[in-house]
Amino acid sequence: MSLTQLLECVDKVDKWKLMHREEMPSWVNNQSNLVLIGDACHPMLPYLAQGANSSIEDGAVLGLLLLPSNFTAKSQLPQILQLFQQLRKARGEAIARETFKQRKDFHMRDGQERDARDKIFEEWIGRSEELEISGKEFPSRWTCPVVQPWLYGYDAVKEVEGAVGQGR
Repeated sequence: MSLTQLLECVDKVDKWKLMHREEMPSWVNNQSNLVLIGDACHPMLPYLAQGANSSIEDGAVLGLLLLPSNFTAKSQLPQILQLFQQLRKARGEAIARETFKQRKDFHMRDGQERDARDKIFEEWIGRSEELEISGKEFPSRWTCPVVQPWLYGYDAVKEVEGAVGQGR
């Protein structure tokens, strides 16, 4: 079937807007017995493909904090939820903010700013480690040697063990 034939079958097209909302002051309710995770508290634009991953990170951290070795009494719930927020809020919101940078760098109009971005891409081809040292910012966070380890190198177990070990 040709693409034209396929498109002739379409009766209606809806516009799907990419929406975002401001950061929340807290992910934990006032009674400290409910916490929001994932898209409920840090929705992100799809430019880094990290929405689901960030939600999994949230779930891993919360699950580890609620293990019997860390959570032994109902009275600890407020403290556990606050610790979860302390461990996850800044990172989740930082990733969401990073998606705006990726969107900007990937959707530039013709002009000087896009030409400058393209020059950076050309300079970085095959030389990323050398240019990282020079401090240049790379417009593709997926392959940026500064952003990539932070984005993809998160270790929920290490994060929780460090926090619990320090008695935060």
